[in-house]
Amino acid sequence: PTAFEPTPLLHCVCSLSVFRLKIRSLKHFHGISGVGGYLMYSFLADLVMLFHFSFILLVVFGGLLALRWQRFVVVHLPAVLWALFLELKPGTLCPLTPLEQMLRHRAGEPSYTGGFVGHYLGPIIYPNMTLQDQYFIAAALFLFTVVIYWGVFRKWRKG
Repeated sequence: PTAFEPTPLLHCVCSLSVFRLKIRSLKHFHGISGVGGYLMYSFLADLVMLFHFSFILLVVFGGLLALRWQRFVVVHLPAVLWALFLELKPGTLCPLTPLEQMLRHRAGEPSYTGGFVGHYLGPIIYPNMTLQDQYFIAAALFLFTVVIYWGVFRKWRKG
């Protein structure tokens, strides 16, 4: 028999349920030292992880919101440009990644090396992500965004 190895998706689901438990436990928080401090750092690391994941969802699907609300372009387009910059410049990390890693370290939890996408989403999307895979993701994101913004532009021209 082989040992049970959790998948990254299962890890994300478990992290969310642990996150809910941490929220409930924070009502007993009385400072940054001791067990409460570790709990607070762990909670903050989970918040950063959720914010990071939400940002990725904004980058990928925010163009669809721009189809509905054209002013959303002001929020979405800079997010896409930032994501493309990070994907196309190897070795560049989003500032949220080291922040999450530092908070996990202070909480006494295991951290990870590399980027957020490579750690949490890479094993689900690309089990053995390479630099070419990163470029493919960037190209797919760029093409998806161009198609969406073509629709936004057509809608804007019609009035």
